Order: sequence, then structure tokens, then C-alpha cells
Amino acid sequence: MASSEISKQTPLSQDFEHARSKSFEALLTDVRHIIDSGLQQAYQSVNQTILNTYWLVGRRIVEDEQHGNRRAEYGKQQIKNLSAELVPQYGTSYNERNLYQFRNFYLAFSDLEILNTRFQNLSWSHFSRLLRIENEQERLWYMQEAANEGWSFRTLDRNINTQYFRRIVLCSETNGDVVRFSSLADNPQMYAAKYELYLPTQEELTREIERQKEIYRLQQEN
Repeated sequence: MASSEISKQTPLSQDFEHARSKSFEALLTDVRHIIDSGLQQAYQSVNQTILNTYWLVGRRIVEDEQHGNRRAEYGKQQIKNLSAELVPQYGTSYNERNLYQFRNFYLAFSDLEILNTRFQNLSWSHFSRLLRIENEQERLWYMQEAANEGWSFRTLDRNINTQYFRRIVLCSETNGDVVRFSSLADNPQMYAAKYELYLPTQEELTREIERQKEIYRLQQEN
């Protein structure tokens, strides 16, 4: 008797469990989305605050140099003195090396509004790596690509180390494979003179397309 009652209740029980499972999955998905969105907003807020702080510190150091003695020894001593006072209070983020980077950060990216509106998804790690690129046009290109493509620091570092800027950049569109040059392509003479690019033959282009596709695939997997 008991076994018969259980067997009769089983389909209803299964339907109830299925409905509850679907409801729970929907709840879980929504809650995860809310949490992820909140964490992302918090991260962006903290990240922007950090970048603004470093940029403002760099600007103040440059202003001091401009109003004080312009000799290199003066700037070095001021930064050394600053570090000696700041590190005990705020930690090693404000050591001499980083203070120099903040100074260079301001000099390299002097428009804070543009940084906050167009490159807000880049972290200090991104900018710290970008500052090691001497060529300004190359640095700006990497910054633009990193922001537009959502490169992680690891991806940016790898692309710089493999001289991604110097290679032909390829993208795939609906109508087929298209060669896409960097923003410097508007000035062919500068491109040819500085980066020694050449127009490939059809066979070379085909091989390069396939090679770049494989590189891109491996980057996405990592």
C-alpha cells in the first residue's frame, strides 16, 4: 500500500522538483548578475580613484619641479624626501620608484578627463606597463587597443613583448578576412620609416592571416 502511494506521488513530486529547480536556477542567475555587477562597479570606482590619486600626485610633483629648481638633482632630492615621509604612513606604493612613475604618468597622459571617460577599464598595472614604452605613438596605440579590446594586464604585456604593434593586425568581419592597420596607417611614410612594414604578396598575406588567427585563438584560450 505504501509503495503504491509513493509511486502515485512520484510524477507530481518530480514536476514540483523540476519547477522548483528552474525557479532556483533563475534566482541564482539573477543574484549572481547583481553581485557581479556590483563588484564590477566597485572595482571601477576604486580603480578610478587610485588612478586619479596617482595622476594628481604626479602632477603636483611636476608643478614643484616647474616652480622650483629645474636641475635634475632638485627633482631627485624632492622625490627622495617625499618617499621618506610617505612610505611610513601610506606604504610602499609611494616609494621613490613609484613616485617617478606617477610623475611620468602625468607627463605621458596629461588629460585626466580622457583617462576617466575613455580608458576607465585600464588599471594602474596597465598604465605602469605602458609607461615603459618609449615611443609615444606606439604607447598610445597599445593603450587604445587594450581599452577597446578589454585586454587584461597579462595580454597587454604579452602583446608588447611580442611586438604586436609592429605586426599586421588582422580582424575577421562578416565578408571575410580584412587587414586592419593601426591608427598610424594614416601616415604611410611614418609607418614605413619607423616600423619597416611592407605590402605582402597574396601568398604571404594568406600565411600571415592564418598565423595571426592561431595567435589570436591561443590568446583567447589563455
